Amino acid sequence: MKNFKYLILLFLLLILTGCVNKKALSGDEFSNIMKKNNYKVNVSLPEESYIDKVLLASRNNINLEFYIMNNSSNANTFYKNNKQMLVQQKKGKYKDNSKTKNNFESYKLEVENTKQFYYIAKIDNTVLFIQESSKNKKQLEDIIEKLNY
Repeated sequence: MKNFKYLILLFLLLILTGCVNKKALSGDEFSNIMKKNNYKVNVSLPEESYIDKVLLASRNNINLEFYIMNNSSNANTFYKNNKQMLVQQKKGKYKDNSKTKNNFESYKLEVENTKQFYYIAKIDNTVLFIQESSKNKKQLEDIIEKLNY
């Protein structure tokens, strides 16, 4: 009976954690996580008025772009436009995966013939964008997990 209660509690926890929104990182939080993982972070002046800040993180020829938009609607438009651009890269053999949950959306694409890895994710008013060589896939997936994007 005791084990049954634990199973019910575990089941309820799993259901409830699936209903929680992801937390969008601030620019400082993104920078701190990246610096702890030996990335250099530079702030770039945005060229578009709907972008508040662009943070560029780099390490060993690996680059990530983190955008902070002035609102969630602009982040959603930016995400959808860039996702559409990535979908057009699907040529030959590829693997792709989309996720949508509450305030989070992501799209991952790996194109085998061009050996490219693409990833875009949106949480609230922020967007993480990656376009890199597939040889760096493991490192990229590790940092995506640490960022919780």
